[in-house]
Parts: sequence; C-alpha cells; structure tokens
Amino acid sequence: MEIEIEEASGYIAVHGDFNVLSSAFYNGGYRSARTIVNLEVPSSFDGDAFQYFDSFLKAKNLSPEETVGMMTAVPMSDAQIINRGDISAVITAGISVPASPASSSTVNIILTIDRRLSQSAMANVLIVATEAKTAAFYDLDVRDRSGDFFTGDVTDSVAVACANRNRGEEEEVEVFAGKGTELGRSVYEVVREGVKAALV
Repeated sequence: MEIEIEEASGYIAVHGDFNVLSSAFYNGGYRSARTIVNLEVPSSFDGDAFQYFDSFLKAKNLSPEETVGMMTAVPMSDAQIINRGDISAVITAGISVPASPASSSTVNIILTIDRRLSQSAMANVLIVATEAKTAAFYDLDVRDRSGDFFTGDVTDSVAVACANRNRGEEEEVEVFAGKGTELGRSVYEVVREGVKAALV
C-alpha cells in the first residue's frame, strides 16, 4: 500500500487508497477514502466545523466524498510521525493543565496499516489505539481537576486505515488485530510512544 504523508502549515494529510474506520467528525465510521486530514484550527474556534472543513477541502481541491477529517487546536509542528514496519502513525496531542474533557484537550491519531484487515480487525486496532492512548496518560500521570486519571477528551479522534480491498488484488484478509496479536502489540507500542512524545 503506497501512502504519502503531506506535512503543511496548519494541516497534515495522509493520501492513499484506503478502507477507513474512524471516530472522525467528518465522514467518520467505515468507508473508502483517498485522504485523511488532521486540520489545525485556532484555539478560540467556535464556528461550524463542517463548513470550516468544507472550505478547507475546496481550497485544497480535495474530494469531500473521499476525505476523512479531524480537527484540533494542537499545532501541527508538534505532531509525531512514526513509521514502523507495516504501521505509520500521525499523532497530535494536547491537554489543558489540569486536564479537563470540557477544555482544549484533544488527541488525534491516524494509523495506516499496510495489510488487508476485516472490519472487525480494524475495530480491534481502534480499541488497542485507545488503550495505548490511555496508557500514555497513565505513564505521564495526567490527572483531571478531581485528581482522577485522565483518559481522554470528547473531541479525541482515531482513524484506522488499511489497503482498500475493494480496489486491489485478492489476498489474505486478517480478521484479528487485538493486543494479543503481533499487529496489535505493534500498534499499542507505536501509539503509546507517539502520544507520550506528542504530549511532552
């Protein structure tokens, strides 16, 4: 699977030919996509997220139907990009101090996996990535205002992308990707490492 990671002022775009399962606000869920975008917005942003993203896509000549999108106030210059084996990760992370789900705390994770995965395996990866994000918070002893461990924000997004089985040659499809598998363990390590580095 060929991918291109475009790093630009104000956004990072991952281009390819994917099946994507995500919690992204723009074209979330399960779909085919050509681009996954993490778009930086001002910390004071309170406008219509969909209109803002549509305007961005128009300016960049990207297809609204084939783009999955997430947004954050975290500067793209602080993004962590990790390539390890079949996995590429683009991670941005920012939290307020003290952490609060009601404030500007956002962790966005884009994972591309150069394998063909079933939808259930992609769901496994999304779960593993979320576990790893929470472990990174634990490693750094991130707590909320009440003193409880902070586990995430309402705006956090995870996108899991793999080779588009509908357009490529037939090959074996993996149906398991939990933490007990080699792939799941690798995802866990990459995300835990990336989220910690991004927060620091």
